[in-house]
Amino acid sequence: MVNPLQLKSAEELHFFWYLSELKECGYIDEFYYEPEPIKLSGTIEVEVEKQLKTKVKIEKKTLLQGHEYTMDFIIYWNPNAFGCFHNNDDTRFPFYATLENEVSISYVDVKGSWNMHNMNRLFAVNQKWVYDKFGIYIQKIVPEKLFKQTFTPRRFLTTDKSGKLRKIKHDCVLLEEYTAKEK
Repeated sequence: MVNPLQLKSAEELHFFWYLSELKECGYIDEFYYEPEPIKLSGTIEVEVEKQLKTKVKIEKKTLLQGHEYTMDFIIYWNPNAFGCFHNNDDTRFPFYATLENEVSISYVDVKGSWNMHNMNRLFAVNQKWVYDKFGIYIQKIVPEKLFKQTFTPRRFLTTDKSGKLRKIKHDCVLLEEYTAKEK
């Protein structure tokens, strides 16, 4: 289970609230935060000769560091989420899910609406690399856009400090309203 204190950004926390509400209502069986890293490449080392006073010593030097990628969330969908939250034949659904051992699974990387340090470009490279090497599609989710497209979690409606209504730029639809419209 996910501990909200482990989350590294406000966007991840907001997405956690979204997934928690879906799990509470039976659309998700389980979800995990930062599962095992995926090793994309190992460290590349070369042997070089180092001249000492009386002999030559062979040393290993690192040419390239290894590279790992850790996705933010892995989601195991309940079958009743099909046709409401995922359906790979129809792009209007917000999630892409692969079928593994008769379980629909989504792999997600959460991004903010603002692209700090050009992280979207780095994500795009990792996304292609993971798919090419392992056949796993990592989907980029921007919670603000997801909430506008689907529903806004109840916990997001109020601020953390004061508990007052949050100023939200889109019309808020609750989970029950969204699912009634989709089914």
